Amino acid sequence: MIAPLTIDQALYVARRMREVDFAEVMATRWDDDPDRFAVDSFRLPGVAWAATTAVGEPAAIGGVALHTPGVGTAWLVTTEAFPQVALSVTRHVRQVVDRLLAGELRRIHAWSAAFHVEAHRWMERVGMRREAVLRALGKDGEDFFMYAITREE
Repeated sequence: MIAPLTIDQALYVARRMREVDFAEVMATRWDDDPDRFAVDSFRLPGVAWAATTAVGEPAAIGGVALHTPGVGTAWLVTTEAFPQVALSVTRHVRQVVDRLLAGELRRIHAWSAAFHVEAHRWMERVGMRREAVLRALGKDGEDFFMYAITREE
């Protein structure tokens, strides 16, 4: 099931992120505190949701943050239970992207650490295209890739 994000779900997933998601997220943060990440994720302007397994375990949190007029920043982090909800999350994300691009947004972008190959494949599956390499964006010099989808695509 996918529903609007609660703080409890944000904390649950942030504390149990897959290792690769943790490494990617913390590469762009001032500290490595999953609780602070959860609170920040919950407070982002825009849309945010949680996907739960059949037994109600939060497996992924994500959304589209609105910081710039007409532009959204997509984000997603997952636990090891993600395979149980991957198909429903992919469908949900495609619907959200279509709805936002048909309405208030002309662009949705996301950046992903160069080492997170699985995330790159998934972003391409939901219609995003790699636009750029963001050299040394991470706090330890990690390269990131910028992915985006625009209203024209």
